[in-house]
Amino acid sequence: MTNTPAVTPTKPPEKWGTLSATFFADLKGQAIAVHLQYGETLTGVLVGVDKYDVCLERPDRSTMLVTKHAIAWIEPRSATTG
Repeated sequence: MTNTPAVTPTKPPEKWGTLSATFFADLKGQAIAVHLQYGETLTGVLVGVDKYDVCLERPDRSTMLVTKHAIAWIEPRSATTG
């Protein structure tokens, strides 16, 4: 049996990659469609985003928190589109 040295876990990144940060910054305050992994599509205005979640203001003025893990893709929408 060999002794393997203990592996120190790497520290998670302090900030997101520039591509996703730029994408979300450009969409903040705009209408978006969020397509979920299981097929449902949510629409609303992007009001916030953090490392794990996306926050939408829905057309009925309610606020919805969606985990990024559940999202398949996000697309910008015009204010008049579904």
